[in-house]
Amino acid sequence: MAPPTAVVATPPVVHPVNHKGVKHLLESGIRTLPPAYIAPQDDTTVTQPLITNPTSFPIIDISALDDPNGRTAVVNAIISACTNGGYFLVTNHGIKQSTMGDLLKAVETFFDLPLDEKMKYASDEDMAPVRYGSSLNTNEPQPHHFWRDYLRHFGRPVIAESCHLWPSTPSNYTELAKEFLETSWEISMKLAGALSEGMGKEKNYIEGTLGEGLQTISCNYYPPCPQPELAIGVGAHTDQGGISILMDNHVDGLQMKHEGKWISVPHVPGALVVNLGDYLEEVSEGKYKAAEHRVMVNDVKGRISVAVGNGREIKHYGCGHLVLRFV
Repeated sequence: MAPPTAVVATPPVVHPVNHKGVKHLLESGIRTLPPAYIAPQDDTTVTQPLITNPTSFPIIDISALDDPNGRTAVVNAIISACTNGGYFLVTNHGIKQSTMGDLLKAVETFFDLPLDEKMKYASDEDMAPVRYGSSLNTNEPQPHHFWRDYLRHFGRPVIAESCHLWPSTPSNYTELAKEFLETSWEISMKLAGALSEGMGKEKNYIEGTLGEGLQTISCNYYPPCPQPELAIGVGAHTDQGGISILMDNHVDGLQMKHEGKWISVPHVPGALVVNLGDYLEEVSEGKYKAAEHRVMVNDVKGRISVAVGNGREIKHYGCGHLVLRFV
């Protein structure tokens, strides 16, 4: 009898990082999706998202968090949303709608810059203080790439020391980004106070576990895709940190997973998207849920978002791992 034939495993195909970005790729004139951007079928054919309207998605007016007479009802609403899915929209949060629009426009202007201007901020270092890139926040080859370009940098606790490294064009970006970062932290700590109360703790309990804190801001651009049914903007994941705050240009794409189904996040003028990360699920011993989410793409209009992750001080993370998980 002949000896059995050895089975040699075929190594997975990996694709090098496209440092120039998908916008540059699209502008080169492609009409079909390059193989590196064809997503695994599980990413694109999971149960179709529910078509939600604003009345079926948690929307919480948080202005009463500062009002002793109205605080209890708001705290209970936040606890309910974070227990059931870990995501909700907030209104009356203190950031002017005009400021949000100005920052989104500034981000759009950055991604419209000539490639050589954007490449000034490219880096091979995952933990670079400022980084322009594409797909994931990593320089390692990947089995497939996401249809996304990004500008990522840190906020708290190094805003003062690093803001001079942020893009100088457009000229108002630094001022707007600083305001959004600082206010996002304030909002997150108000929410953390409510969540602490829901755990039977003092209001400042969660904030106290964060130390000096750490923020990462990701400005994302998802260009129109020639074959959106084959691609994905960002695959399903949870954020590593505590509380993420996001706004976008009201182009569909962001989806949250709830009870095995994908739910499209509705667009409410002036509202911010809030989702919890792994740390909040951990510190609450599973009471609150880290929200699994993803971003889909389309072939008509580019999607722009600005997301701020608010979490524990950097000594709690392995360098590089932090950036990899905040996608």
